[in-house]
Amino acid sequence: MSDFRGQWLGKSVGDPSGTVVLDLEKVGQNSVGLAYLYCDKAGLPPIAAAISIPNSSTSYKFEGKIVAFDSRVGKIFTYRDLEESFPEIKISEKAQFELTRRSATEITIKWSTDIGTYGETDLILSSLGSHSAVIAEKSIDTWQKFKEHVSKFSFRNNIFRGQSQPFPLQTTFHRTNRKVLSSYLEKDVQELHRSITGKIDHLFDLTKPVELGAFLNLAQHHGFPTPLLDWTYSPFVAAWFAFSTISKKPEPRSKSQNI
Repeated sequence: MSDFRGQWLGKSVGDPSGTVVLDLEKVGQNSVGLAYLYCDKAGLPPIAAAISIPNSSTSYKFEGKIVAFDSRVGKIFTYRDLEESFPEIKISEKAQFELTRRSATEITIKWSTDIGTYGETDLILSSLGSHSAVIAEKSIDTWQKFKEHVSKFSFRNNIFRGQSQPFPLQTTFHRTNRKVLSSYLEKDVQELHRSITGKIDHLFDLTKPVELGAFLNLAQHHGFPTPLLDWTYSPFVAAWFAFSTISKKPEPRSKSQNI
């Protein structure tokens, strides 16, 4: 158990309850990142706290600042934003955390805030690795069999992804071992935005969800790692992407195959 890097997932109990995501990167002797709570109760904004854990720790207590954020653009709400958008909701400013490592893939986090809210969660390290756990159906080995197979699926009730390598459902951003979206949005995306502004016709306003999405889409199209994952309603479009990098020329026969 050398460090805490990776994405940890779980459900919390307490007030409020919700889905907890812990994204950590290794920085020196610490694992650094953010803990997110996506509340079950409608009308509550997601909240986050910065975390820095010594890699050697199995039990660690610390205090963290709490912020609410707009999950559409990753923007932290100011106090004025909160007063305008959530006038009846009081957001805590800080919390006391207690982290306990159960194993290489399990940790428990307990917290209590300055306004009396509290929670506890058991987190599991995401098992996304370098290869997908899905096993291909080997009996589908012709285009005709593929068309017959996918024709059984109801249109728009299923989505498809075409890729030439057996990657899991993981974005190019996460395949680079990056995990903390806040630093990606604050540093990488802003630097890219500055470097291409003036070279393209459109000026992207990254404070608007649609504009940020369009900017990331443009970046992904040109090979820049993003947290976007391409998918399609069409199995045939997915198949094109899966086979687009394969040479259309037949492999030369070996001498033993020549007639």
